[in-house]
Amino acid sequence: MKKLLLFLFISNQSFGQIKVSSSVDGSITITPMGIRGQTNQDFSLGSIALGTNALASNPVGYYNTAIGDSSLRFNYSGRFNSALGNKALYLNNSGDFNTSIGAYSMKENQFGSFNTAVGMNALRENRGGEANTAIGLSTLFNNLYGIYNVGIGASALFENTTGFGNVAIGVNTLVDEREGEENTAIGNHAGFGIINGSNNTLIGAHSSSTGDFSNATAIGAYSSINASNKVRIGNSAVTVIEGQVPWSNPSDRRLKENINYTSRLGLSFITRLQTVSYNYTADQNKTRHDGFIAQDVEKVMKDLGVPFSGLKKSGDGTYSLAYSDFVMPLVNAVKEQQLEIEKLKNQVADLEKLKEQNQVLLSSIEDIKAELARMRASDAKIVGK
Repeated sequence: MKKLLLFLFISNQSFGQIKVSSSVDGSITITPMGIRGQTNQDFSLGSIALGTNALASNPVGYYNTAIGDSSLRFNYSGRFNSALGNKALYLNNSGDFNTSIGAYSMKENQFGSFNTAVGMNALRENRGGEANTAIGLSTLFNNLYGIYNVGIGASALFENTTGFGNVAIGVNTLVDEREGEENTAIGNHAGFGIINGSNNTLIGAHSSSTGDFSNATAIGAYSSINASNKVRIGNSAVTVIEGQVPWSNPSDRRLKENINYTSRLGLSFITRLQTVSYNYTADQNKTRHDGFIAQDVEKVMKDLGVPFSGLKKSGDGTYSLAYSDFVMPLVNAVKEQQLEIEKLKNQVADLEKLKEQNQVLLSSIEDIKAELARMRASDAKIVGK
């Protein structure tokens, strides 16, 4: 039995170049510590190294897997790393628990840990960034020290260097972002224009930003944000936004402060507004809409010297109107008109009273006239006698 096992092992050595000890180039060596290629240095417990210079400088690291030319080439104390591909985790020094699959993936990593890179050049420039997930060609390519980022799709988060907590799903998604924080972009080319913005959400192919804003949201293909703390739904071609129930706003008194009851916006404001019919320049269907022109509303505000929350102006100078805010001046206008109506009603009531009094006077006059006529008739009879 021992002779048979020895024969089988020698047979494998001849055709597969597997043996206990060999200096032949391209051979694989099985040691008590693991498996290594001919050019790999001896290494610690449980490691596997296959490929020229894979794990070639591993003095104290352990439980590493390196498959590919120069993968984990300069690992010193890193442990529990898996590198598959040419120069994957090439410069890793003390990084732990990294998974790097693809040529040059995490090539420059030195001490970053808990990263997952799948795809050629994924997380290539990472030095010390941690807990990043990069899936796709050149995803998170320039990340240096950014942490907790997720990029899925070729070149997603390509320029990120120190930004953290970003999520990019789609080809070239958040491709320009560098130092931004906790942005989320989903869709091919989504997030274009964001460099250092934070807490933005862009969902839809080519959804973008005109600058670095914060807490802004764009939903829909080719939708765009142009100011912080703004939500944009749909692009310029959208003609209807609908839902099963009306939109509601928080209005509990406990949520508000500095409350001032005011009637500065009312009838004089409403009566100066110019209503128009129009279509948007970007709408190829030329769908007609009814409403106001923001600049016209601004002129009314200036003429009356009153502020109005319904007029919005973005950082790029573009105006918009919050039509729900027109409810308040309409309510005040109705109140003012109601006061005028009540005044007129009171005046009418007074006139009715005067009319009644006049009727009484007229009736009295008629009675007097009748009495005078009777008296004249009586006097005439006396004179005739």
